[in-house]
Amino acid sequence: MSDMALRQPAVSRPPLGLLWLLLCLVALLSLLPSLRLLVSALFDWQQGSNSSLWRVLSNETTWIALRNSLYTSGLGTLLSLLLGSLFAFCLALTNIRGRQIWVFLFMLPMMIPPQVTALSWLQLFGPGSILLNSLGIAPGFGSRTRSIPRRASPCCWGSSTRRWSFWRCVPSYSACQKSRLKPPG
Repeated sequence: MSDMALRQPAVSRPPLGLLWLLLCLVALLSLLPSLRLLVSALFDWQQGSNSSLWRVLSNETTWIALRNSLYTSGLGTLLSLLLGSLFAFCLALTNIRGRQIWVFLFMLPMMIPPQVTALSWLQLFGPGSILLNSLGIAPGFGSRTRSIPRRASPCCWGSSTRRWSFWRCVPSYSACQKSRLKPPG
């Protein structure tokens, strides 16, 4: 064999400086909005109780929002862990029928953006819902969720966001767990 046949083709790499420049540009564009908010919040801190930071931190709704966010993320993480582990176990260690269709259906929420899912739930359970109108429990057009009885529309049962936010993470957790389990046989 000739010397030409044994040589690997040369792979062209982008210059290292260009990669660092792009990395710095992306980091800068990602951090600038947060830095602007931080500077705005700390700009008038010397005014004491009249500063914007103090007003936000002393407002009760700030702490309610923080509590709700921690509750939602904690509950979502726990539910994702439980459902993802159960699904990974069922797919990796058992011989269930129609395994590919189950994987497809379970991974489907990762393919649909959360905004589209939220809009479809609102259409299904909102004021114009054919299903809820036929059952007589649809909320009125333009009504606020607080004026609707708790048991009326499924969109008003507690917080739909809290209840369904975990579903977006379950498939990715399941895929990670499934890769660690051995298949049957």
